[in-house]
Amino acid sequence: MNRLSWTSRLLIIALSMCLISLPAYLVLFGEKEKPSVLLKTLIQKTPTSQALSARFFSDYLGLSPGGRFQILQKLDLSKIQKKLEEFPIFKHVHAEFTPIGELLVSYELRKPVLALKDYAQLGVDAEGMIVPIAPYYSPKRLPEVYLGLKTIEWNRAQQVNQALDIMAYFDHHALETFTLKLIDLSRLTHSIPSHREIIVTISIFNKNHYLRLNPQHVDRALHRYMRLFKEAKLKNQLHESIIFDARITKFATLKVCA
Repeated sequence: MNRLSWTSRLLIIALSMCLISLPAYLVLFGEKEKPSVLLKTLIQKTPTSQALSARFFSDYLGLSPGGRFQILQKLDLSKIQKKLEEFPIFKHVHAEFTPIGELLVSYELRKPVLALKDYAQLGVDAEGMIVPIAPYYSPKRLPEVYLGLKTIEWNRAQQVNQALDIMAYFDHHALETFTLKLIDLSRLTHSIPSHREIIVTISIFNKNHYLRLNPQHVDRALHRYMRLFKEAKLKNQLHESIIFDARITKFATLKVCA
């Protein structure tokens, strides 16, 4: 009978000790199987009173297919977080599970300040991000902005700073009879510099005023337009539909529409 060398004997002893220690190591340090926890409820946390319906989250995230509760262990929180972040209505959003089977979603919604004329039921917020309006917001009359978009890019801010500045100007200076209807920015970056303009449509005295503005001198043109209402000789004309052309820096023309 061949005798084992001392090296072989030490190797066998070492392997035996590892096999004996492995179960104890797994018990003490190994990952324990988490018990299945039913998704019992959805909790929403938002800084405003306007919240989304629980049905939105259930349908969008597929939390209750066929009316059955999902198991938290089978839900991928990272995928839920990513999917929520992809939905353009959220400005900030964070999802987490609680130990007792609750899905907590903390979020802030984007608020449309302009209705997008390019596509129905879409708006633009103060950061220039495109936002779906219906059915997430209560109906409200918003000024429109036309950008001349060919396609929608949800994750890219639009250049609407000048539209927001025009809105702010009329909010501060305009009369109560003014209604800002449309700001057309589609020619803002025309390939021919002399063709670049902003067209603003205002309703006043139930008539439309069309303002053609030089993008580089918007405030100056708006000040000149507002001074028209102090001119007694123009009083009757301002009760008609007019075109106010201020594309040339140093002067403007006024034309009554037929």
